[in-house]
Amino acid sequence: MFKNGSVTSASIKNKTIHHQLDVSSFNILDTHPAVIFIAPEKGAGNTMSVIASAYYLAQNFAAKTVIVDGNPFNPQLNSLFNISGFNSGFNSKSPGFFDVLADDSISYEKVIYSTDAPFDIVPAGASLAGSVSLAGSDPLNKMNSRRQGSQRFEGFFDSLKQRYDYILFDACPISSSHYFMRYLKCFNGVILVVACEKTRWEVAHHLKEKIVESNGKPIGVILNRRKYYIPSRIYKHIA
Repeated sequence: MFKNGSVTSASIKNKTIHHQLDVSSFNILDTHPAVIFIAPEKGAGNTMSVIASAYYLAQNFAAKTVIVDGNPFNPQLNSLFNISGFNSGFNSKSPGFFDVLADDSISYEKVIYSTDAPFDIVPAGASLAGSVSLAGSDPLNKMNSRRQGSQRFEGFFDSLKQRYDYILFDACPISSSHYFMRYLKCFNGVILVVACEKTRWEVAHHLKEKIVESNGKPIGVILNRRKYYIPSRIYKHIA
């Protein structure tokens, strides 16, 4: 089980994010080169948890690592890392992950960006980011047919596997879309991100069951926004 404090603020400097998690708990990532992070609802700290994990892998193992932004509803990686060509999270004209799914003529190389961080980033892109609506039916399911979407997703994913040691996927919260549940079999593991004292136990348990039903492999849980009601140093003596 992963445990962290409050790492959901975008104002936290990226280079210090990984220090805010219990690093000893990251060892589960060592044997799972492709992991998808999923939260039951927005605001759980999914993106920051992915970033912290990427820093751990890159700095402790010198591993070639890439983060994929799979949240068209609230893409954050482009603004957090000042990726060239992006004005804001919602008005991007540069290609990204969802552009690859929507247009098979886009080269995979064009959606992979290098930054000052010790890992690469695939942003959400312009195809759906900012144009989706939270109202009505799930807009992700209207992108293309299930067969076409599966072929493009798996093709892009296979290309990343050949290039990187670790792939960390930042999925949109389940409350926004169930789109990525169909692709869980492509990953070596699924990490569930929940907000302490906000996410109900029943909700988290139900999501775990759905993950298993979708051929996903739950490998851990990140407890975000954990509150210490007694001084945190005392927990070290009673753990």
